[in-house]
This record gives sequence, C-alpha cells and structure tokens, in this order.
Amino acid sequence: MGPKTDAVRLQQEREQAKRVELQKKREAAIHERQGKVALDNYKRIFAEKEAMAVLKRKEEKTETDVVTNSGPEERVIAMPPGYYMFGFVKFLVSQRSIDEVYTQLIGDYREEYYLALAKNNGSRAGIKPKLLLIHTRHKWAFLCAFLVSVISPLISMLKKAQMKKEEEKEIPEASEED
Repeated sequence: MGPKTDAVRLQQEREQAKRVELQKKREAAIHERQGKVALDNYKRIFAEKEAMAVLKRKEEKTETDVVTNSGPEERVIAMPPGYYMFGFVKFLVSQRSIDEVYTQLIGDYREEYYLALAKNNGSRAGIKPKLLLIHTRHKWAFLCAFLVSVISPLISMLKKAQMKKEEEKEIPEASEED
C-alpha cells in the first residue's frame, strides 16, 4: 500500500507540475500574441488610412499637390520613435551596452507609442498630450541610462587621475624633507 500510493502521489505531482508549466507557456504565448495583435492592429489601421489618403489625393488633385507631390493628410510616423537616439548611442556606446540597456529602452518606447496610436485609431489628433508624455518619459529614461553608462565612467576615470596627481605631489615632498 505504501510504495504504490507514493508512486501514485509522485505521478500526480508530476502531472500537476506539467499542467502548471503548460499554463505558464500558454500565458506567455497569450501575452506575446496580445503585443503582436496591438502592433498588427496599428499597422492595419495605418495602412487603411494611407490607402484612404491616396484615394482622397487622387480625387482631389490640386495645383499644390501636383507641384509639391504631397497630399493634404498628415503622415502619422515619419521616423520610428527612438530612431535618432539609437543612432546616437551606436556612435558612443559599446555593443554590449546597446544590447543590454538601450535596445530594451527603445523597444519599450516604440511599443508604448504604437499602442497609444492604436488606441486612437492611428490618429494623432486628440492624443498629442499623451504622446508628449510618452516622449518625455522615455527620453528622460534614455538620458539617465546614457549618463550612467557613459558619463559615470568618465567621472570615475578623472577622479582616479586626480588622485594619482595628488599622490605624485606628496611623494616628492616627503623625499625633500629627508
């Protein structure tokens, strides 16, 4: 009775662990799909707006449209958020720091920006204060990360150099007294 019940209990625990692991995988997949769905919805909405703008432009050809080759609509995204920040960081920071810190920062920035646009059907009309808040928050985070990863080592290096100079001044003074 004892070994058999232990085996049954062990089998039940294994099955329970498998169910828990499977549930975690399902939740992770659902979370990943939700992010992709939000981005896909934004892309679909953006494509529909672009198509509508093209049709509208074809219907309303004016002299300014012909001369400047632009339509009356406003482009939603000219460059992805964080494009210039990423270029700036690539120039000054090591690839390891980019992979560990800045890729995640800029990815979060873009995801939040796209989700805000998707909630507003791709239009920037009534959402400008929210986008400004998103820009400000993520640019501040970027600046803090940059200061920590670039400026902090420079300050540390300057302090060490200053300490060496002070030590070199103390050593000759001690030898002159002898």
